[in-house]
Amino acid sequence: MSGVLVQNMSFKAGQTLALTGVPNADSTNFAINIGHSAEDIALHMNPRFDAHGDQRTVVCNSFQDGNWCEEVREGSFPFNQNEEFQARLLKITFTNEEFLVTLPDGSQFHFPNRQGAEKYKYMHFEGELKITFTNEEFLVTLPDGSQFHFPNCQGAEKYKYMHFEGERATTLHCAF
Repeated sequence: MSGVLVQNMSFKAGQTLALTGVPNADSTNFAINIGHSAEDIALHMNPRFDAHGDQRTVVCNSFQDGNWCEEVREGSFPFNQNEEFQARLLKITFTNEEFLVTLPDGSQFHFPNRQGAEKYKYMHFEGELKITFTNEEFLVTLPDGSQFHFPNCQGAEKYKYMHFEGERATTLHCAF
């Protein structure tokens, strides 16, 4: 599994995950996964420049019981390779019924929260990265300059346990 894996840090209903970044000039796609584990993903958001038979399409899905559910394709695709989308953040918030995704161009779409949970403790972001945090948020910076912000739900300024593993420290486990 490439990218960064964040576990045991709650992303709760009503909170917002805000992302900024610059997709690589040769990027074919990137993915954001939110759920309980790699085998139990409530939201798989996959903007595809040219991947898996799709071009300039945002594909969303869920992964449950070892199977992908029905894909949902969105019409708006406000991402460009090698172009920053920081001016208007990509935002994800959710309730126990649905995820609300606001794309950088301001368009929004709803994706069902098929699991109905009010809290998820698993987030996976594609790519190599660096993680920093304040008592308000964590900041994940990819080598290409892309940045992912997500709430420091505990508001802690210090953690008793952080575990990095892998050749480039791409897995983060937090305990409070």
